[in-house]
Amino acid sequence: MNIIYFNTHDSGRYISPYGYKVPTENIEKFARESILFRQAYSASPTCSPSRGALLSGMYAHNNGLIGLSHRGFKMNDYTKHLGSYLKENGYRTAIAGTEHIANHGLLEQHNMNYDVLPYDDILGPASDDNDMENAKAVADYILNYTEDSNFFISFGLWNTHRKYPEDITEGYEPDYIKVPSKLKDTNMNREDFAHYCTSVKIADDCFKMVLDAVKEKGIYEDTIIIFTTDHGLPSPFMKCTLFDSGMGVSLALRVPDSPMNGRVVDSMLSQIDLFPTICELLNLEIPEYIQGISQKSVVMNEKDKVREEVYAEINYHASYQPMRCVRTEEYKYIRVFNNYKKPMLANIDNSNPKQLLIDNDFDNYEIKDEYLFNIVFDPQEKENLVGNKKYDKVLTEMRKKLDDFMEETNDFLLKDEIEVPKGVVVNDPSADTPKDKRIFY
Repeated sequence: MNIIYFNTHDSGRYISPYGYKVPTENIEKFARESILFRQAYSASPTCSPSRGALLSGMYAHNNGLIGLSHRGFKMNDYTKHLGSYLKENGYRTAIAGTEHIANHGLLEQHNMNYDVLPYDDILGPASDDNDMENAKAVADYILNYTEDSNFFISFGLWNTHRKYPEDITEGYEPDYIKVPSKLKDTNMNREDFAHYCTSVKIADDCFKMVLDAVKEKGIYEDTIIIFTTDHGLPSPFMKCTLFDSGMGVSLALRVPDSPMNGRVVDSMLSQIDLFPTICELLNLEIPEYIQGISQKSVVMNEKDKVREEVYAEINYHASYQPMRCVRTEEYKYIRVFNNYKKPMLANIDNSNPKQLLIDNDFDNYEIKDEYLFNIVFDPQEKENLVGNKKYDKVLTEMRKKLDDFMEETNDFLLKDEIEVPKGVVVNDPSADTPKDKRIFY
């Protein structure tokens, strides 16, 4: 089967298949013909590490991509990319837009370093204003495809990354919009989310253009289609956090002949599971380095779930902010590894929601060493149960789960000293923005 992989920037689950009033009617129509995962999670909810984990089937601390690619961070071995493995197995590979896992190291640019990536055909550039042009290029590629081999296409959209478009889509005026629950309901935040709606509509239009080409070509029933995003919205307490609002992602997966198409799955999935799932669906051997768990049995309605927990991590975004977490269906445990216990503002995209918190003494917001949340009673993750004696046993169990995971995956945070990769750029923890207080290694 052919494979098309769509990845938006910074969308979380804020699309209409998850019940939000945003203009994604084409994605929703597709989701209703696909398997919609309600509990899909990024393995590392910051841009490059999230995508690197998905495309390698490995955790960021194992594949090497622990920070942003345009700041010099790299995977240890690009031959362990999903595209490389498919190429070895006879696929023709093509890319358009933002994959965000390999770069020339230019701090202010997101130009892809295609030399190390496994693509036969480069269809369009990685930039912030080319989504529609890239969608047309992908559609044309599909319509004109004449090779004997199946194809794998990676289409990374810039939207819904900030800066959002200046226009506001009709019907999504700020006065009549509900902001995400992590944000205070103010006019400025409603206006910000209204602009997000315009951005996500562009992504929806691009998705439709490509999907129409697939159907016109007559290969809809011969193509695995993946629609997902890298992490939560680019706002405080979302992107670059291990709250569900940061690591929770949208995922609609359509597999021809799957009895689950048109149904919703409530069991947990980590994005590192996609690589081994694709392998099993294609009857390919799963590479030995893969750390994800195949979800084929869920996709084919043979099991209700294959995971009891998911793990996620953050290392570098603009600043170094090492955190690890384990999430079960009932509890979430987060551990923070550094001693800087204030918000790292450079790791939060500049925005109205960020400015509102800064204006209200955000600098004195305290980051704890550990967090334990009861997801059943506290899905918004507001009440930290560390120190609550009623949950001492649960805390001990969750700590052990995380400790065992870190040992099994040889996590570098177990060491006393962390070696910073040469050639990367990070920010001092006290930096206000990514352009402030840079450190060049």
